[in-house]
Amino acid sequence: MTSPEKTLEDVYDEIARGIDAVGREAAEIYLAKVCLALAHELGDAPRACRIAAQCRTDLEDGATG
Repeated sequence: MTSPEKTLEDVYDEIARGIDAVGREAAEIYLAKVCLALAHELGDAPRACRIAAQCRTDLEDGATG
């Protein structure tokens, strides 16, 4: 029997568990490692850069969500 497909909520939950596991002190490094690993798996550096820039936009505008 195979497991059901993972959803974005599953991804969020896994990352949240990772942050909890490494602690506040290492959370930034953990998130950077996750981002770089996902970018590597994506296999498209220009696209990964565009996505990173898009994610930054709301934060630069003062929004948090």
